[in-house]
Amino acid sequence: MSNIVALRFYFQSAEKALPSRKLHRFFRPSLASHLLRHAAREGIEQVIFHQVHAGYLKGQRMSARHVETIHPSHPHCIELIDIEEKLRDFLRRHEHHLAQARVIFMRAEMALGT
Repeated sequence: MSNIVALRFYFQSAEKALPSRKLHRFFRPSLASHLLRHAAREGIEQVIFHQVHAGYLKGQRMSARHVETIHPSHPHCIELIDIEEKLRDFLRRHEHHLAQARVIFMRAEMALGT
């Protein structure tokens, strides 16, 4: 049995990360860019930002992606894949940014090519 797991974050496209520097008090980064940047910096094995064409999050209305603009409540999904301990550490370090996100851990039944 492999200890490779997937960690998924579902959140609105307008969701912002909490300020971590003085400049962020005025220009807060998006939650998506924050998670992607920190996952790369912390050496997460694989990170994917899924392009959601249509869908909704709990309690929201259906949203469809448009070529010119994205509605602020349009859903985003970021998936991280690595060993469970590393992803749990990542989650603990960034949980204060994820108050509005739905977080899902998925265990791999079989990981081929590892």
